[in-house]
Amino acid sequence: MRGRRNAVLAEGARDLCGQRLDVDAALATLPPEFRVAVVLRDLCDLDYAAIAEVLEVPPGTVRSRIARGRALLAEVLGNPEAPTGRRSSDE
Repeated sequence: MRGRRNAVLAEGARDLCGQRLDVDAALATLPPEFRVAVVLRDLCDLDYAAIAEVLEVPPGTVRSRIARGRALLAEVLGNPEAPTGRRSSDE
């Protein structure tokens, strides 16, 4: 029983690692201005105002870059029908 459980856990870990590698490779294909905005929002969990400050651009530009970056990621990852944005309390 324990051996089967460990095998299932190992398989799940491999799947997660593979998915993360796919996302990292897809991120590398994005233009830098989109990649930075997406990473700061979705991986670093910064709010839009903080990203705007870091990038020295207006918040609307941040929103646009994130939306466009996410749409490109969805295409690269094979999910062109994915929603273009994640709703959060700071939008």
